[in-house]
Amino acid sequence: MNNHHFIEVVFENLESIILKADRFQKLTFDSLRKVENSREHYDVFNADVVHFQISTKDESKLNYNSEEQPEPLGMYTANPVSNRVHDRPEILGRLLNFHDITSLDFLDDQENMLSSVRVPWSEKDEMVNEYMEVQIEPGYVDVKVRKKTA
Repeated sequence: MNNHHFIEVVFENLESIILKADRFQKLTFDSLRKVENSREHYDVFNADVVHFQISTKDESKLNYNSEEQPEPLGMYTANPVSNRVHDRPEILGRLLNFHDITSLDFLDDQENMLSSVRVPWSEKDEMVNEYMEVQIEPGYVDVKVRKKTA
């Protein structure tokens, strides 16, 4: 996962947001396990713990409500509106409203896929990941996705 310039946060409904890599103040995983027989042309990993912190200068810009957006993120590839946080800072608030991250994708400077890390997902609900926790702290958004053991 070296040489990445962007990180794409992918959600359960295939929406995503793209952030410049330097916005991540912290990004840690437990031991990564490579997915064998992946049909992708890049490396795919699974993790039981994913923890990251994304810097934010103005917490008021986290007020994202997809119902009120004239152009929400959308689930289609022809969406003319950017899913890049540096273009639309308010979409970072998507993390607060919906707990449904499925993966972090690492992209090069041309936004081509380099590798992907799948976060743990609770099977109790197909649309909400009970393993995901989000908190707003002064200067950053803290996200933890941690598989709970019985």
